[in-house]
Amino acid sequence: MQSTWKPHFGFILASNYKLWGVKSLFVWTGVSRYEYFEFSFVLSNLPQAGSKVLDVGSGHSLLPTILCSLGYELVGLDLDRDAMKWQMGHSNGKFQGLVADARFLPFREKTFDMGTAISSLEHIRDSGDSKACTEIARTLCSDGSMIVTVPGSRRNETIEVQNDYAGIPTFAQRLSPLITPLFRALGVDRNKGFFERFYSVEDARIRCVPRSCVLRRQLGESLAWDSERWIHRVIPVGTNAVIELFLAHFMDRIDLAQTNSEPGGILFLMRKIQS
Repeated sequence: MQSTWKPHFGFILASNYKLWGVKSLFVWTGVSRYEYFEFSFVLSNLPQAGSKVLDVGSGHSLLPTILCSLGYELVGLDLDRDAMKWQMGHSNGKFQGLVADARFLPFREKTFDMGTAISSLEHIRDSGDSKACTEIARTLCSDGSMIVTVPGSRRNETIEVQNDYAGIPTFAQRLSPLITPLFRALGVDRNKGFFERFYSVEDARIRCVPRSCVLRRQLGESLAWDSERWIHRVIPVGTNAVIELFLAHFMDRIDLAQTNSEPGGILFLMRKIQS
C-alpha cells in the first residue's frame, strides 16, 4: 500500500446523493467539509479490493456505504444500536454491524486488513481513545494499515468540551426541546452527555499512534479560524452539501511532519509492525 493523497470530492458527493437523495443537497448531507478530506484520505490508501475492513465508531457515517460499494468486506462498530440498524439497512454488500465498545473489540488478532476510526475516538473519555487505537492495531493482520482522524485544537494544547449543544449556533439552541429528536431524525450522531476532545498535534500522536504501529503519513486540514467561527455562528457543520463541498475546496492540506501548525483536523496513516 502506497501513502498517497487524491481528493475524491465528486465521488463522495455522488455517493451521498445516492444514499440520501435530494435532501443531501439541501437538508442534511451526512458529510461535513472535514469528512470530504477524511474520506478522501481513506480512499487514497485502501488495500486491495475484497479486503476485510473494520470501521470503529461508524454511527451514521457514509464511509461504510462507500467501502461496501467498492467491494470491501466491512465490519462497522458503534455503541449506538439505532445507528447500527441504520447502517445494516443502507450499506449493501458484505457489511456486518456490531454494537460494541471500541476499547474492548470482540475480535481475534490478525482479523482485518485495515482499520479506520474517522472522527470517532475524540468522543471517548479519559484514556479510551488510546485503548481503542491499541485494540484496532491488535486486530490487524501483519503489515495491515490503520487510519485515524481526530479534530485539532486551535491552541497548542488539547481541549475537552462537555456540552450537549457544542457546535450548534446560539440562536438554534433556543429550540433545545426540538434538537434531540431532530438530530435523531436526520441521522446526526449526537447523544445527551456529549463529549468531544480537540487535540494538539503532539498529543494526538501520543494518544492515537499505538506502539505496535509505525506512522506512515500525518496530514492536517485547516480553514481560516475567523472565517470558520463566523460560519459556525450561522450553520452547524454538515448541514448543506453544496456549502460544505465549496468550503472543502478552500481548506489547506498541511503536512504535519514539516510544520508546527495547529490544524482543524488531524489525519494519521499507520502500518502495523510485522510480527
